[in-house]
Amino acid sequence: MNSDFPVSRCRSRAAYIAAFIGLLQDKTFPEITANEIISRSTYSRASFYRHFRDKYDLAEKMITEEAERYVQMIGTQMLLCSEMSSQEEYVFQVALKTFQHVAENMSLYRIILDSRIDGFDLERFCTLAIDFFKKIGQFVPDKSKSAIDTDFYFYCTTHQFIRYVCYWEKNNFVQTPEYMAAQAAEMINLAKPGAFLSGKRLK
Repeated sequence: MNSDFPVSRCRSRAAYIAAFIGLLQDKTFPEITANEIISRSTYSRASFYRHFRDKYDLAEKMITEEAERYVQMIGTQMLLCSEMSSQEEYVFQVALKTFQHVAENMSLYRIILDSRIDGFDLERFCTLAIDFFKKIGQFVPDKSKSAIDTDFYFYCTTHQFIRYVCYWEKNNFVQTPEYMAAQAAEMINLAKPGAFLSGKRLK
């Protein structure tokens, strides 16, 4: 099957999702039927309906599970890099892991970034990711060290990073994950005084 979706413990379930991703490369969501998904998967109709009510249920579970996997991957990398003294290196390593994850699941992320599934667009993915970040709890800003509003923090950071991925997809993923991670890390430097060229003063 021509899909990047990782094979889970249940091969038939993964096959239906992989078939769905494959069909979405050439067809719109309304054009796809459950019968086409089943046929492409090579597994049975009965098995399909043990896993999913219909194609809408499949789409919801696929996007929700990927949002959770995305958050778990970022969270794990944040913990692994938490002792780094350099903020730029910390951002680079977390970003690199994220871009590598997207590259490994490129077909799925094209669907998410292009909002190809009605009701499960990019904004929905971001909302799910934010909910998972909040549920984990350990990535909530420490109020003793920062006065930032928690909702503001999660909304802005989640959307900011996914826009880096959108830029990458806009360029057909031609840059390497290493290049994109380095660009994300450079954004930190732009927050420092003197990072921009002097220009004409605005009146």
